[in-house]
Amino acid sequence: MIYPYATYDGIFFAIASLGTNVYIDCLISGGSEFCSYILGMIIIPRVKRRTVYFTGLTLSFISGTLLLFAKLIDFKADFIIFFSLLVIKFCVSMMTTLHYLYGSEVFPTNVRSLCISIGVFTAKIFAVLSPFVSDIAEDIHINPIIIFGLLASLFFIVVKYLPETFG
Repeated sequence: MIYPYATYDGIFFAIASLGTNVYIDCLISGGSEFCSYILGMIIIPRVKRRTVYFTGLTLSFISGTLLLFAKLIDFKADFIIFFSLLVIKFCVSMMTTLHYLYGSEVFPTNVRSLCISIGVFTAKIFAVLSPFVSDIAEDIHINPIIIFGLLASLFFIVVKYLPETFG
């Protein structure tokens, strides 16, 4: 639960660092999020939960890596940065909607609400820290979206060991 919440809030704060019109960027970002919810309603009943997580983390990692390489070769393309932002936001929104469904399927009934509450609590702690990550990234002159995209690589290991709860 930690990655999507921290990344969701961090990307929201990183939109201002793009240097373009913040209102248009937020509108397009919201459209990406809306599309992920619609696609999530279609995909979640048909695809295994762990597959959705792994796909979202993979796309987020690829987007973050693309941004990192663009930064290393000093490639100034706002389109690549904004497209990577939309891909990460799309994946994170879909994973966020899946958390509550997945949590209700994994935990036994007598501890379900407690486990989901603890997961959301720890995720919100990281969400509170995400604006500081954005500030630190700007201080060291990298795009904050790179950090949130590369953070997905840490959660590949965790997703591998999640139990499958299809159906």
